[in-house]
Amino acid sequence: MRWLVYSLDTGEELRRTDAPQPDLAEGEAAAEIPASAEGGDPLTEWQPASRTFMDVPRLDADGIYGLFTAEERAAILTCGVPQVIGLVLALRFMRRPIRASDPLHVQGVALLQGLGLITAERAAQILAFQPPVDAD
Repeated sequence: MRWLVYSLDTGEELRRTDAPQPDLAEGEAAAEIPASAEGGDPLTEWQPASRTFMDVPRLDADGIYGLFTAEERAAILTCGVPQVIGLVLALRFMRRPIRASDPLHVQGVALLQGLGLITAERAAQILAFQPPVDAD
């Protein structure tokens, strides 16, 4: 059995252990690590605020496409910048849903913001997988 030891004050992860029962210092607590939180691309991860393991949100290409307004999509598709074309193609042909922290998502949003195709406010929303208010 694997355990995650965390701070009772902040919920932040302090360490992981394979001990049958973790040794805890004052101000520490432990949670059993589910199999879904193990491996290179876990399905769940530790959330300090709730002090639990929660599902990792993931979006497929259509879901990511839906994060942009029609105006943003038009600007992206017509900008002609080779890196943006590569980003669009990478998203179009990705084989699995990605998480918000995936480098393709993070770097792609940074590229679009850097080129002025989306605002800083919209970049933050897109990075958080929040669709636009006027989604179409």
